[in-house]
Amino acid sequence: MANETDALVVRVQGLKRQGDAHLQAGAYEEAVASYRGALEIASEYPAAENNLGIAYLALDRYDEAQQVFQGMFLRQRAVPQSRLAAFSPGFVPEGPLPPAFATTFKLADRIDQLAYLIQLGRVSPSFSCLIDLYRALLAQLESNPNRGPSTRLSEEQVRAFGGYYDKVIYYTDTPALAGPAINQALDFAALEQQFAVAPIVTIDDLLSEEALAGLRRFLLESTVFFTHSPANFVGSYMADGFSCSLIFQLAAELRQRLPHVLEDRPLSNIWAYRYDSRSDGVRAHFDEGSVTINFWITADSANQTMEGHGGLVMYDRESSPDWDWSVNVYKDDPEVQARMAAYLAEAKQVVAPYRCNRAVMFKSTLLHKSEPFQFRDGFEDRRMNITLLFRARED
Repeated sequence: MANETDALVVRVQGLKRQGDAHLQAGAYEEAVASYRGALEIASEYPAAENNLGIAYLALDRYDEAQQVFQGMFLRQRAVPQSRLAAFSPGFVPEGPLPPAFATTFKLADRIDQLAYLIQLGRVSPSFSCLIDLYRALLAQLESNPNRGPSTRLSEEQVRAFGGYYDKVIYYTDTPALAGPAINQALDFAALEQQFAVAPIVTIDDLLSEEALAGLRRFLLESTVFFTHSPANFVGSYMADGFSCSLIFQLAAELRQRLPHVLEDRPLSNIWAYRYDSRSDGVRAHFDEGSVTINFWITADSANQTMEGHGGLVMYDRESSPDWDWSVNVYKDDPEVQARMAAYLAEAKQVVAPYRCNRAVMFKSTLLHKSEPFQFRDGFEDRRMNITLLFRARED
């Protein structure tokens, strides 16, 4: 029996490696076949599932990609339906739990979102008990004078949530629209020409009003923000919650309407960030792709930053060829910040001021950062941005 199991493991790993080789070579149909073969043997293999989703994206098979990413997400984050009708802490099995981390802003944002959902009637008022648990945990973190930028929670702290910590409390897919998600009045040919001359292009009124409202509603109501930063923002990624139908409709339309920019650069990632009301935002970094399209979805009336500010700062320098991804991972570290400041000392800046429904399309390797901002207090008024990353195989 052990030999049979070992043989299956070898077979699954071999199919995964085969899929990876096909994916790297741009043989996407072959990659799909290899990954699906691996998953027929081992149905829960996250690395193979994730790469299967990426291969589907490269083939513009967005519905299948969405199924893969949503399946991974819900398997990891879902709470049994019987425990969503009302707050009902469950038994957490004995044994080691996966590592869990938090920042004070992550907990505060979770508290505010649950209160917002109760107010809207999306979840039972009984979930005020879950708010109380988050408030108690927040008080523990705030009372620790030696806490770091991100706190690893003890198993006792996680178990106190009865299986609800970092889980989906409310989620509803936002369907694709019957009509276009992109504003059809935009001159896409002119935008492509601008990008060919200078790889930083501002696009005002990117989305239709219906699409803007739909994405905003999804991100305000769906409890999908699981990652966090010591810079006081939380994030949701394509493989961990931000995989609604509407965002994939937008990606497909962008590929269709910007063929000279995106034809050979399939979608590779999507994320959304939500920030504290006062923040420096994301520090200088680069994206691991070819073309980045970033846009904001919070109402202009919430922005209390000096007019013309609170948006995105672009530099005319690309990431250094000898940098690896750790420069981004540790961008909040003082040593990395000093290194980045020295690298950018002579660089010129282009500032894209904040505006709701304004997008900035740029070459992903250009260094960029948030501009410091101040938004009105209140959950609905927090600054939110969405990013779609497109990546050519050779990048």
